[in-house]
Amino acid sequence: MKQVYVYAIAHGEKVENTAESVRASSIDTFVPKDRALSPLEIRLVIQHLESVATYPTIRLALRLILLTLVRKSELIQATWDEVNFERATWTIPKQRMKGRNPHVVYPSCRLMMVLPESLPRKSRQLPHQQKMCVSDGKSDGRGPCRSPKIP
Repeated sequence: MKQVYVYAIAHGEKVENTAESVRASSIDTFVPKDRALSPLEIRLVIQHLESVATYPTIRLALRLILLTLVRKSELIQATWDEVNFERATWTIPKQRMKGRNPHVVYPSCRLMMVLPESLPRKSRQLPHQQKMCVSDGKSDGRGPCRSPKIP
């Protein structure tokens, strides 16, 4: 705020700089947020998403974010050529990552069930969809997703 007043006064405005009297120690300090959703909370949000009155694309995006734990911008800017269906990986290029390193997402079986919903309508019946997700013995689809070609 002080800089705004300094700028105004420097450009001929006749204003009193009330920010001068505010000491830095009296300004609220930044406390980083370290709260994360528990697995139970994530499950509850996913279950209740269907009852929320919103656009289907927003509902789908929220499910994808909860299943991948990527940032909104990383999801919005994702392209299908980043997804390797044979190896069941999604590689986010370093240009879009906050840390400037590429990031590989290893999708769960549940995510691989949701991904076809985000494909364009005429592309939904891809031949490789049947082999994308091999069950790891968990019937609920929450386990890691593996391609049958990869040991």
